[in-house]
Amino acid sequence: MACEFLQRKGYSIVDRNVKNSYQEIDVVARIDKELVFIEVKTRTSDKMGEADEQINNKKLENLKNAIFDYLDMHSLDKIEPRLDLMAIDINKETKTARIKHYKDIA
Repeated sequence: MACEFLQRKGYSIVDRNVKNSYQEIDVVARIDKELVFIEVKTRTSDKMGEADEQINNKKLENLKNAIFDYLDMHSLDKIEPRLDLMAIDINKETKTARIKHYKDIA
């Protein structure tokens, strides 16, 4: 769902579900000349809060480390990355989803 949303907005998907010792990077995409790393949070219930409330400073720090490892591994150390958050709240009853895209969160 997240990748389809991004593609409709003009992003091209470079990589998905990249795992390393720090964290999993959900989506790596390009738009124009930017390389964007996207953390995707999905919730089907608001019992523990909405999807965009599920990110904290430790998670952000781990994501940043994972991004710099990814850049180093792919010899992209001259690129200034951008970290985005996609929050997807799914309503099972109405079978609808609300997608919020926060750009440049860190």
